[in-house]
Amino acid sequence: MRDPARLKWRKRITPGTPLPTPWPKAEFEEPLRESQRTRTQLRKANRPKSEMNALFHREQRIDEELFMSSDSRKVGSAAMPSKR
Repeated sequence: MRDPARLKWRKRITPGTPLPTPWPKAEFEEPLRESQRTRTQLRKANRPKSEMNALFHREQRIDEELFMSSDSRKVGSAAMPSKR
């Protein structure tokens, strides 16, 4: 992972991009967990589909804001957890 010459997508990596490529994991996961809790509550309460749709639109806005940073257009390689 730390050797750019051995990366599978090395021809697509933006020069100067750090490896592994940092990303806002905590900022991504916390709103996701909150949305999952809200989704569960909406289903339990048998709320209208419009409320679920509003939640999905809110999630999309959060994701777009998070990943529209200046570095989001760079191609890199994120560190992924081992599946051992």
